[in-house]
Amino acid sequence: MKKILYALFLILMFPVCSIAQEEEEELFPTVRGVIFDTDWWTDVDDAVALRVLLKEDEADVVELNGIVIDAVGPLSVVSLDRFLSHEGLDGMTIGIDKYATDYTGKPAYHTVCIKNTEQSTYLSNSDAEDCVSYYRRTLVLVPDEEQIDIICVGYPNALSRLLDSKADSISKLNGVALVKSKVRRIWMMAGNYPNGKENNFARTARSRKAGANVCLKCPVPIYFLGYNVGVGIYAGGGFQPDDLLYKILYAHGGKREAEKGRSAWGAMLTHLACIGDPEEAGYDVVRGTNRVNPVTGANTFTPSATGKHYYVKKKKPNLWYQLRLEELLH
Repeated sequence: MKKILYALFLILMFPVCSIAQEEEEELFPTVRGVIFDTDWWTDVDDAVALRVLLKEDEADVVELNGIVIDAVGPLSVVSLDRFLSHEGLDGMTIGIDKYATDYTGKPAYHTVCIKNTEQSTYLSNSDAEDCVSYYRRTLVLVPDEEQIDIICVGYPNALSRLLDSKADSISKLNGVALVKSKVRRIWMMAGNYPNGKENNFARTARSRKAGANVCLKCPVPIYFLGYNVGVGIYAGGGFQPDDLLYKILYAHGGKREAEKGRSAWGAMLTHLACIGDPEEAGYDVVRGTNRVNPVTGANTFTPSATGKHYYVKKKKPNLWYQLRLEELLH
């Protein structure tokens, strides 16, 4: 009799346990990991994009696993480290493309970051790990049953070097195989679609060759947001003068830019990547194959039902995207 009663108890309780487990899974979904690949260079749209990402990280929409700087100036690592700590993210490690010092310029906002923040972990660029070993080490830490996304709002050379990397003490997989194993998608702000020319592919001989290499070798889907998508949309304006982002924008473009914001290429790509679904983020996609001319940096997109590349097209008015970004930022 006791066995019968116990069996009935299990039958009655099992659906309750299942429902409770399903509710718990809905309340605590798996947070997708991301690596942020940024030029952190003369333009400040990457600073706005990084604040968007940190807001999404704080809200557990995504989890920031690492940051790579793909265009390196004298104060790149220190200023980025100070920015992260000021924004409440202490202890984040940084990788750099140690060869990418040929993107000339003196970003005023690097000095602004340092002057308006306290000393953190990094004291110079030499304290940061080179991007190849950094990328490989970060990807190896991804559990076998999971994959992460890479968000690239800068130049493609760090990604290109990762794909060209060989098996080493970190992983027995070469770069292409490691990316295929550990990366779900790459989100990239680069190019002008369907055909055109844009800074992130075309800036230097380094970026032109790297863009061609990434498009050719990358084994996972790449979603591109082109120059034409972010033109006329602004993000990051309207903060108080004591806010670090206001000071960064002011250093770049004066009071007008600090109040209005910067063209939202990086912010839009980052927000799209965090949502992870172009349709939900307000975009149509065109599938096909993207090719970059290694000499000129111009891109050509050929539509195809089997291509691994996609570029996004806005479905909404510009103001719709701008308001979504401002709501998140503020």
